[in-house]
Amino acid sequence: MITRKIVLAMIAATALATSFSTSAWAGVDIEVTVAPPAPRYEVFPDARDGYVWISGYWGWDRHHHVWVEGHWVPQRRGYTYVPARWDAIDNRWHLRPGHWEREVVVVRRPGRREVIREEERHEERHEIRREEERHEEHREHRDHDRDDR
Repeated sequence: MITRKIVLAMIAATALATSFSTSAWAGVDIEVTVAPPAPRYEVFPDARDGYVWISGYWGWDRHHHVWVEGHWVPQRRGYTYVPARWDAIDNRWHLRPGHWEREVVVVRRPGRREVIREEERHEERHEIRREEERHEEHREHRDHDRDDR
């Protein structure tokens, strides 16, 4: 009798775990050779105080794409939600699950504050480094040309 209850509880837990497909994708690297279908049209509901609307997207369930409907989630103060997306890399499709990113306040000019996502700040830093490397190369070529004279 107890064994039967344990087995039934395990079956129920497994069924419950597989039914939450969006949370099952969190932190999982999904890579497939099949492009996702075109996004479905969803009616964007009226705004709700304290909540963020997460638009629907195509997810992946073992062997095929499945539509994950849009839904409300509680807003996280100081964070921005980055929606799920598919990236094509080397003839394969990679699912980047939706996630929260910390907002960063940047002061570019006195009196002017700008809120950007951590990912944008990271990209901006890389662009600054690339620009500095280009200037350094230019200086090296210029110095080298002077030495040749």
